[in-house]
Amino acid sequence: MHPHYTSLAFPPQVNNKALQLSDAERRILNYGPKFVPQNPKQTLQRLKNEIDIMKEKVTVAWRRETKTVGRNPEIVNRFTERIEEEIRTTVSKEKIVDPKMLKILGNLKKAQKEHKVVFRQTDKSKVFHLGKPETYIEKSAQYMSKMNAYKEIDQSPLEHMIESTEELLIDLVRRKLLPAKYLEKLRPSRTESELPHLYYNPKDHKVGEPLRPIVAGIKSPIAKISSFLDQILRPIFDKVTPYILTDSIDLLNDLKKFQTNEKTKLYTLDITDLYTSIPQHEAVMAICEMLGTHNIRKVKNEIPINTIRILLKHVLNNSFFTLQLPGQAPKFFQQIRGGPMGLACTQVLADVYVK
Repeated sequence: MHPHYTSLAFPPQVNNKALQLSDAERRILNYGPKFVPQNPKQTLQRLKNEIDIMKEKVTVAWRRETKTVGRNPEIVNRFTERIEEEIRTTVSKEKIVDPKMLKILGNLKKAQKEHKVVFRQTDKSKVFHLGKPETYIEKSAQYMSKMNAYKEIDQSPLEHMIESTEELLIDLVRRKLLPAKYLEKLRPSRTESELPHLYYNPKDHKVGEPLRPIVAGIKSPIAKISSFLDQILRPIFDKVTPYILTDSIDLLNDLKKFQTNEKTKLYTLDITDLYTSIPQHEAVMAICEMLGTHNIRKVKNEIPINTIRILLKHVLNNSFFTLQLPGQAPKFFQQIRGGPMGLACTQVLADVYVK
């Protein structure tokens, strides 16, 4: 029998370089990274925090719509209490489909906790990759040294990121450089904000399996500003760049128009480490130049170019993250060159700069 035999109806999906797996463990991992196992206990442990976050968002929306201030509205309290009660009731009645699964997952977690293995999602195929901790530590050090784009700092900058972002937004509104309606939309949440963290996805389709660094910052204090900048700048770039391809479907449609044949030659290029290689100041100036060249003095007819410049500069200057490698204490870094892969506005910055 093949060592990667599985009773599932699809091919094995585990790239294993570090750990001897049982058939049961391999079967679970073959479900892939997107599989969510049943875990009622964990669900209930996280429930209160999730409800509190939801309550904050609903309260903000309620105050915005009703134009009121003060303590949490009673209607919001009753709504969130009912939601919590419904979830607790549903979870408590949920039938466990595979009772052995949690034990198997516990064994895999134990192996990772004991630094025997690192579980990651591969870069392209999006399946599990099992690697040795020392390999990740070595490759991470090599990447950091090669790029020279990160500066280690002494302590967590999270509080500074929240305060400086709030101060900047309030100042822009006060100076009438940003409409007041954007203040709440872009202001970071003090209860929900988290420091971004850097992790690596192995590129197992390339020789040597190099690592792709990704900064997960969906709850970063600058995430809202970054997404906002991407939302307002991306359509402008797409409009003034008629040859841009958004995805492979666009490419296929264009190829049909060109009536390609067996003699047609296609050339592609790849810029190594693009996001971390672009100079920050020049990239911001490229955005401003694009807007000025096309006579766009105010984006959306309300946001001056200078405000765009200030917000972009703030996002890049506050590109902090934490990195915790296997068996090591967390370390804090600031990215001093380029933009983090995972930050919403990094791609449009890179696109405009390269163009």
